[in-house]
Amino acid sequence: NRWQRLMCWVSGCGEGWATYAERLMGELGYLDDDPGAYLGMLDMQMMPAANVALDIGMHLELEIPAGTGWPAGERWNPAIAWDFLRAHSSWDDKRLRFELNRYLGWPGQVLSYKLGERAWLQARAEAKARAGDTFSLRDFHTRALSLGAMGLDPLRAALAHFYAAGHLRNTSSSARIEASTPAHLPSANRPLIVRPANLVSTSER
Repeated sequence: NRWQRLMCWVSGCGEGWATYAERLMGELGYLDDDPGAYLGMLDMQMMPAANVALDIGMHLELEIPAGTGWPAGERWNPAIAWDFLRAHSSWDDKRLRFELNRYLGWPGQVLSYKLGERAWLQARAEAKARAGDTFSLRDFHTRALSLGAMGLDPLRAALAHFYAAGHLRNTSSSARIEASTPAHLPSANRPLIVRPANLVSTSER
């Protein structure tokens, strides 16, 4: 529905797409002629990866395991988290302090970046395996993004249903996308008819 596509925000889906898109630019070759940009992408990938350990360790009050290079046996605390962030990012201290305070007050949010990215990568791999030689990366992105923000499991289920059912058709900007949805998906997450903006009448906007 239009609210889901235009107004709704699900962190795993949105932040996962953003993290996936950073990697995608490297895969598509846009960073090949700029080593600095490529290193910047890797730095941005390292930060959320490190934050997975930090967030889980902090909010579950876990002990740090041996062999990590960090105080084995001690429980995660803000002081250790601060040193951990500084060791795994090139960001300045002011920005890192802001990020750490955000993580401390919002359990689980930072996990959405890498968990979401993994879900997007898995959905793409599954779609490619089902579609075979007919797989189009552009069409996959069009299909997935047109669903709007949703939980990661409903996202993968909707895409798996679409490709498993053989609903492979033109999804260019000149075509209307008729989205078939498995009946078991929650109604709030069921895509109906998705049309590019240039095909939506003025009265519908």
